[in-house]
Amino acid sequence: YGERTGNADLNTVIGNLQIKMGYSAIHPSQLPLLTSTAVSIASICSQLPPSQAPFVGSSAFAHKGGLHVAAVRKMPHSYNHIEPALVGNTMRAVISELSGKGNVLSQAELAGFSLDHTEASSLLTKIKKLESNGYSFEGAEASVNMIILRSRADYVQPFRVLEYSVVSQNRELEMPLDMKVVFEDDPVNKYTNQAMLKLMISADNEYLDEESYMLAAEGNGPVSALTTALRKALDQQFPQLRSVELQDYTVRLLDDSGSESITRVTVKMKNAETGAIWKTVGAHSSIVEASFRAICDGLEFGIVNCSGSLQDCAVQWSTVDDGTEDSTLSKNFDSLNDKTVADAITPVSSNS
Repeated sequence: YGERTGNADLNTVIGNLQIKMGYSAIHPSQLPLLTSTAVSIASICSQLPPSQAPFVGSSAFAHKGGLHVAAVRKMPHSYNHIEPALVGNTMRAVISELSGKGNVLSQAELAGFSLDHTEASSLLTKIKKLESNGYSFEGAEASVNMIILRSRADYVQPFRVLEYSVVSQNRELEMPLDMKVVFEDDPVNKYTNQAMLKLMISADNEYLDEESYMLAAEGNGPVSALTTALRKALDQQFPQLRSVELQDYTVRLLDDSGSESITRVTVKMKNAETGAIWKTVGAHSSIVEASFRAICDGLEFGIVNCSGSLQDCAVQWSTVDDGTEDSTLSKNFDSLNDKTVADAITPVSSNS
């Protein structure tokens, strides 16, 4: 950070010197603070933490391919160059077009659920089908968590949108010529977007106690109007959503089919009280529908996540030990890493 370029990242320098080369750069007890320190500095600088950074990046120990995830589930060090906890980082599995059952199992464990291989295969088939329709779950783990959660027989969705409609209107076109001048510098009143929706909200986790709501709202765009109408009811019924805010909104066209192109929308939401961040995704030929799917996923995740009944996305992924041999190798690797840090040598002098 700063006005100069080419400065070496001290997190990387410390990691290489102390863990890889055996030099004593910082006290061993401070080494696990590298990741949290990097995140804090990025926050102070109003920057996003560098996901690709070695040692401290969120992608430094991320695994995408099904083969890789299957391997690290059995022996975590098979595809990790160090133990992530040494620098305060965590290992995670990414859901993508290359995923296998292990990716789904790992994501379920992250959310605090246990799946058998049959359930994992069924969910993987569903995820692959969604991806063939334009979805991409890489980086949108909250949508994967909701797919897993909705597959459980004991889960009751907190709300269900039954129908919605949006009207976008340019009022200037209907005005007499002498009135159009009034709205030239007033785009808010010149263009209007009105949304109406009907939804059911469950009470006490019972569909039998659902209440129906009809809501209407205006916004500066069709998606804004829909979101405003939806949150009119949800914020009242689920107070934990009042601290949830939309932080980012990304749109991508997936082909060149003109107005019939599939649109993928990714939204990022944040809990202003806890700082927790999650992403969801939606895809459809209609940008409004794609956006609304992503937003509904994000709000539903927020309802469950902020109430404490579902673990946060950033919770440490618990590794699975499936064999005595793998366990022995892991312990040996851990002891080797501990020895490397504890027995760090002092750098040789420049005169040597």
